[in-house]
Amino acid sequence: MNSRKRPRKATPSWARYSAGIFSDDDESLAVSEAIPTYSPRMNMYENTESNMVTITFELPGLKRDHVAIHLLHNELTIWGELMDQSPQGEGKYSHREIPHGKFHRSLKIPLGTRPEDLKARMEDGLLTLTYPEVPPHVEPHRIPIA
Repeated sequence: MNSRKRPRKATPSWARYSAGIFSDDDESLAVSEAIPTYSPRMNMYENTESNMVTITFELPGLKRDHVAIHLLHNELTIWGELMDQSPQGEGKYSHREIPHGKFHRSLKIPLGTRPEDLKARMEDGLLTLTYPEVPPHVEPHRIPIA
């Protein structure tokens, strides 16, 4: 019996998981059953001159009647639904990346932001919200009782 062990071939850990991703066979084009959850990208801009905050959400292909905005306490939530644009008839996808279905995205805005101060408009796939910047929370002053 030979006591020398044969050295194992080292395989980088990423290679085990990426095997087949870049192959040329048809199986690498298979569509995943789980389409990733959609979360719209956004920008937030604070204008120091006008003390206004502008939040822009990227919602390509959506119309305003497929989007809702809710404010509860200081949590702003954008809800929407991306409609399925699948072609009609028989067939199947060989590759699919465009998401569809319901989505939402929430973010905290300063306490004290009043719903009536929020203004929203939708144009060219961009949802833009503006509201005045709320001054930082100030602790109440204690008044001594005489």
